[in-house]
Amino acid sequence: MEAKGEVQSEICKIGFGSWQIGGEANFAGRVNGWGPVDDEESIRAVVYALENGINFFDTAVAYGNGKSEEILGKAFRLVPNQQPIICTKFGSYINEQGAAVQDFGETHLRKNIEESLKRLQKEHIDILLLHNPPTDFDWASFDASPYERCVEEGLIGTYGVSCRNLNAAMRVLEAGFGSVIEAIYNPLDRRAADEVLPLAKQKKVQFIARVPLCSGFLTPRSLQTKQSVFASTDIRSTFPEEQSQWLTDSARQLRFLDQEEGGISVSALRFQLANPHVTVAIPGMRKVAYVKDALKALELGGLAPALLDRIQKTIPLTFYKWR
Repeated sequence: MEAKGEVQSEICKIGFGSWQIGGEANFAGRVNGWGPVDDEESIRAVVYALENGINFFDTAVAYGNGKSEEILGKAFRLVPNQQPIICTKFGSYINEQGAAVQDFGETHLRKNIEESLKRLQKEHIDILLLHNPPTDFDWASFDASPYERCVEEGLIGTYGVSCRNLNAAMRVLEAGFGSVIEAIYNPLDRRAADEVLPLAKQKKVQFIARVPLCSGFLTPRSLQTKQSVFASTDIRSTFPEEQSQWLTDSARQLRFLDQEEGGISVSALRFQLANPHVTVAIPGMRKVAYVKDALKALELGGLAPALLDRIQKTIPLTFYKWR
C-alpha cells in the first residue's frame, strides 16, 4: 500500500501550523478552537511567512470548520508569486443526529478534496492526511486505491495519516499506508524518537512533528505563571487540571532554554531541527511574532547535543497518563 505521489518542492524545516487561525469553534458540542483570533493578523502572518521562506502550511477541514483553509486561501492570493506546499486533513463530520462520525471512504474523500480546494483557492493539494483515525483502525482491509486515483488525477500529490497517538503511528507505518505521517514530538514528549521516527526513516516516510511547542506550554507564558488559565473557547481549557499543571511545571524546569538566543519558544523549535529524521515541525503561527520565532529558530539551527542531553536529564519521562 505504498503511495505513488510525492511532494515536488523542498519543504522548509519549520512550517506554518494553521489550527489556531481557525479561531473559536466547536465540534459536536466540544471546544475545538484556540479562542478569539484576529483574522487580519492571521493573514499578515501567512503573507510574512511566505515572503520569508516558510513554504509549508498544515491545516484541516476541522480547524474552525473550514475557516483555517479559508484564511489561508485569502492570504495565498496576496502573494501569487509564491507556491505554498499545502497539507490538509479530513475525515470527521457531524451527522444528522448531531453526532461526530468518521468517513475515509471515496465519496467523502472526493467531496472533502473539492471543498478544501475551493476554500484554499487552489487546484491541487500537496499532502492529504486522514485526520485522527482510531488507533485500532483496520489498515489491512482499508482500500487505498481511491487515494491513488486522486494522485493520478493530480488532485493531490501524496497522502498519509495524522495520528492521535504514537501507537496509531506505529500501526500506520507497519501497514505501509501512504508516504507521510504526522505525530507528536516535542521536548516534553520525545517518545517518537524511540520507534516512530526510525521506522519512518527506514520506510522513507516523511515525518511532520505536530504540537512542537506542546500546545503553547513551551512559551514564556508558562515561565511567568505557576498555573496557566485559558479562555473557555480555548481547547486548552478542556485539558485535565493535572495535565495542565504538569505541562506548566515541566516547562518551568526547562527555564534554561529561555537563556538561549530567542528564548524558550525558539529553543523548543530548535529541538525538532536537531533531529534529522523530522521533515517539518508545525508550530501555530496566528501572529507575525510567532513567524519571527520560527525564522529565528531556522537561522540558529538545531540545539547543541549538550542541551538535548540536559532536556533528557531534566524531564526523563513524559506525563504519566500519556505513557
